[in-house]
Amino acid sequence: MADRTSDGRAFRMLTIIDEYTRECLSIDVARRLSSEDVLERLSDLFIRRGVPRYLRSDNGPEFTENRVHEWLERVEVQALFIEPGLFVLFAYFSENQQRCTNNSNHSRTQ
Repeated sequence: MADRTSDGRAFRMLTIIDEYTRECLSIDVARRLSSEDVLERLSDLFIRRGVPRYLRSDNGPEFTENRVHEWLERVEVQALFIEPGLFVLFAYFSENQQRCTNNSNHSRTQ
């Protein structure tokens, strides 16, 4: 998500939300966010909350870089993307498969 301060300077927010509970797991705010920032936050969350099966995100450049896809493959997380044009700009992190609202498994059982 991106916005501007009152003086016109741009900033970005990396917002990560549990898809089922809608719990906000993380909000990082910076002038620029890179794939490295995304990977740092995700690895921290995966350590603290467990590794999900899926990570749903928008098509922002920090999520579409090969580096992010390769890392997600290595940790066996499937990347899912929100359809372009939808006004949902958050990355969703679903951590509990028993809570999924559809019938697919969204996280690993521990």
